[in-house]
Amino acid sequence: MKYESKAEYSLNEYLKPIWSGNTVVHEMVMFADWENTEILFENSVKVKKLLYPAEEIYAVYSSDLKTEYIKGKDWDILDGKLVRYYNSDIPLMTEEIYYPENPEEGHYFGSTVEGHKNIMFGENDVMTKWQVSVTYRHSGTWEGSLPTVQSEKIKNFIKKLENGEEATILFYGDSITTGANSSGAIGVEPHAPSFAQMITDFIAEKYGYTVSKEADPFNRNLTEKPLSGERVLHYINTAVGGTDSAWGIRELEHRVLAYAPDLMVLGFGMNEGGSNMEKFTASITDLVGKVQSACPETETVLVATMLPHFRVSGFYGKQYQHEDALKDMVKNSTELNTSKIAVAEVTSAHKYVLEHKEYYDMTGNNVNHPNDFLARIYAMVILRTMLGDYME
Repeated sequence: MKYESKAEYSLNEYLKPIWSGNTVVHEMVMFADWENTEILFENSVKVKKLLYPAEEIYAVYSSDLKTEYIKGKDWDILDGKLVRYYNSDIPLMTEEIYYPENPEEGHYFGSTVEGHKNIMFGENDVMTKWQVSVTYRHSGTWEGSLPTVQSEKIKNFIKKLENGEEATILFYGDSITTGANSSGAIGVEPHAPSFAQMITDFIAEKYGYTVSKEADPFNRNLTEKPLSGERVLHYINTAVGGTDSAWGIRELEHRVLAYAPDLMVLGFGMNEGGSNMEKFTASITDLVGKVQSACPETETVLVATMLPHFRVSGFYGKQYQHEDALKDMVKNSTELNTSKIAVAEVTSAHKYVLEHKEYYDMTGNNVNHPNDFLARIYAMVILRTMLGDYME
């Protein structure tokens, strides 16, 4: 039976694990004029790899899901890849735009690519409007490691949920944790929320809770009058863009401790690529230790960051080492109650996907933020870390 692709945000559709099943929903890609060109039906076409070789492509939409592109006119399929026809309405990024010689102020970074001194950068939908969304069937397999299930590290939070007790989940970190460049955060269709909000909404739906959204970096859709009582899940997101874990320690009192959360999801690291691992883990240890001292019941999920864009100069650093450093810290620390600390392996998932897709297929700003597709991977990894096979 043919899969019916929905041209809208759907929590359960967006959170279907990409490592299982035979359907990928709304995977995002960007066509570039410097990529491979082939001949199909005597036409010159651009050919794009997907995460898996496609057996059937059900639909191709614009990134906002408002425009559906037509098979045979705009796109086709060739050897498991997505094809863009020469006269297609699908956006085609040009080398002149992507590597601008005379860019607008504030819309570029330095480039590491030989022959190009600048590379495109942009917040809001400057980048994502060039991307398209693809839903397809495949027979491929995920050959990367699966996120490690660590439910035992947050067993008290899970027990509260199972018992229907009032609970608080708090997200703290840098711009990625705020939801930067998720379509909901920037106010464009399909209004997919941040990974933090997706996680919270999924947990609430799974355990029959009502979400009381009480703090959010963008102050969007806050609960007018905070709720209380059984089966209420308090959502707190006090992350701030451009920050690091040292800032996180300084702001801890009113951004974390004041809420005494049952679960803290901590996402620093993107802005700490220049730190050595000893300095980075010492800072995280200090932060988590202060939380455990003030709020001994709080359990923690440390989120290992996605990678920054390797074509951007001055930003890519040691972020790729953070995941292993965090895991070693939890394994070896004598200062922390490590029985209450899990590590969500987002870095590993991003590394694996980068073996099959281009960085610009899954970035929101072309430097260090996810688009909706990669934000979904964040949510998938964290949910599996917390709950195992969460959709079963």
